[in-house]
Amino acid sequence: MNAPWAWSAKKARLFFIDARAIFPITLWLLRWSWATLLLAIVSILALALLARRGITLNSAFPLIKAKLVGSEREAFDPRRFRERCRF
Repeated sequence: MNAPWAWSAKKARLFFIDARAIFPITLWLLRWSWATLLLAIVSILALALLARRGITLNSAFPLIKAKLVGSEREAFDPRRFRERCRF
């Protein structure tokens, strides 16, 4: 059976490049400069690294946020919150 939806769960790729890397490549093609070429190459390498580790782009953002913010969270103090509210 050759169903057209059989491969719909596969990630979109253009040859070996992730399809989400097409935006920086298009940006580089529209505005030729070394900075946009570097941006395109770095984005392709970052997406390839994420794909190699088995991490999707949607799950990478919370991981990056957790690394930037750190593991310590400030406790919620309702009294201090109430002092900031002015109504």
